[in-house]
Amino acid sequence: MSKIVVCALYRFVRLDNYEALRGPLLALMEEYDVRGTLLLANEGVNSTIAGTRQGIDAVVAWLRSDERLAPLDTKESLHDEINTSNEKGLRIPPGIQAELGKIYAEQQNPEMAMSMLRAEMETYPESAVLLQRVIDQANGGQ
Repeated sequence: MSKIVVCALYRFVRLDNYEALRGPLLALMEEYDVRGTLLLANEGVNSTIAGTRQGIDAVVAWLRSDERLAPLDTKESLHDEINTSNEKGLRIPPGIQAELGKIYAEQQNPEMAMSMLRAEMETYPESAVLLQRVIDQANGGQ
């Protein structure tokens, strides 16, 4: 099973031709099955994406091939924590899966959001009451 990498990236720089970048970038993301939100605008790029190591590396390399985006800032962490814990047979640190669920919810990915929140509740049953309230509110309840 391939590890999933979550990568937050941004670079604030003038991109007058950002519209021309969208098609090729979307095609690359689809080719590598990279998911998430990637915003391109006159002001630059801002994104949180998820995919295999190969897919994330391909997207980041493509963006950095544009000299304006070469100094692109990237951060990877939450899935690294999960993967490292799983590899070592350790319990995932508290809050990691819940935070990842929040990120997925913000990206309008409710299935992954709920999956991460439920995983947090299974790992830390003491969080179930609070996280169930979050889930209920996300589903329109009180």
